[in-house]
Amino acid sequence: MEDVATKLFAIPIDAVQLLTSQESNIYELLVKGMQSKEVAANLNISVRTVKFHIVNIYKKLNVHDRSQLIWNCKNKQL
Repeated sequence: MEDVATKLFAIPIDAVQLLTSQESNIYELLVKGMQSKEVAANLNISVRTVKFHIVNIYKKLNVHDRSQLIWNCKNKQL
């Protein structure tokens, strides 16, 4: 029997392909555990820009927060 979390948070792997190159860069840094400020410094962009992209990432991948994004990635749902 599949657990409830897997059913609730399952995202097709193909969904990651919807991300732009900048969103993909940010996604990779987020799942490594970086905070928005660290991502901004790493990519030489503003924190506001990072947050803008994070909102788009959440929408495209149908997740609601960073922990759900990371959970899906670690469990090979993304």
